[in-house]
Amino acid sequence: MTRWLNQDFTGLDSLMAPFKKVYGLEQVSPATGKYEELWNRQLKSFQDSFQEYLKLLDVVPRRDYEKVQEENQALKKQILEMEKAIKDLRMLVVEKMGSSGSEAVKGFQDLVFSQMDKFQEMMRSFGGLSKDEPEKK
Repeated sequence: MTRWLNQDFTGLDSLMAPFKKVYGLEQVSPATGKYEELWNRQLKSFQDSFQEYLKLLDVVPRRDYEKVQEENQALKKQILEMEKAIKDLRMLVVEKMGSSGSEAVKGFQDLVFSQMDKFQEMMRSFGGLSKDEPEKK
């Protein structure tokens, strides 16, 4: 391979000879139509095998890596936008509630205590009704 690169990519036949031998292409004449069909099928088979080999080594094709990288960047941008929106909404809530925030909490507490008092009164009245009724034997 190094020799081929040093020869400015000449001598392609010497690199193709092992491929043709392994995939049975040297048995078919290049002049026949069957050769091109066999060539395309064997080339596809080689490419698939090579991709499987690269997967075993955890090698990722550049286009797949770049696609994931673009998705990652888009998600990071979306996260930043959402964090900014959350921050803006929190600031808006603080502005709207301001000092009335503590008043709203106090009002809610008063409502809960009032409900509790009413419930206790109701339970006492139910208890009083049962005492007033004569016992049945």
